[in-house]
Amino acid sequence: MHQVLNEKIPYFSDDGLSCAESSLRWLIENGYADLPLDTVRIMTGLHGNMGHCANCGAVNGCVVALGANFGRTEVGQEMGLLYRLVDEFMDEFEREFGSVKCAELCAGRDPALMEQQRRCADIVAGAVDIAARLIEKGRAEQAAN
Repeated sequence: MHQVLNEKIPYFSDDGLSCAESSLRWLIENGYADLPLDTVRIMTGLHGNMGHCANCGAVNGCVVALGANFGRTEVGQEMGLLYRLVDEFMDEFEREFGSVKCAELCAGRDPALMEQQRRCADIVAGAVDIAARLIEKGRAEQAAN
């Protein structure tokens, strides 16, 4: 039975969606990434963060949403805004949680333990807050130009 660990991200848990899937889904559902919900599927391969050797899945999901808003589709298109926002996101996430790396965030804890699942749910909720604010900032900057 699926247990809700954080009301903001109700689909995240060990038996629910992963941190990567959950962060992108929340940003899509709340209007921060103009993508079909099916796009969440592209994050499924990042479940368990490929052996905990990479960035936190919430980081990956949020950076994907930033790219969906400010990325490029053609060679030569401007990427300065995206790069600035990704840098801001990474810096703020690391200040808030101590690292962007999954293994360091889990710090030797068993990711299946409920204590770690709650911590991960809180990290996902915090990550989407940072990303949503930066997406709003980027959209305002685009509108002003």
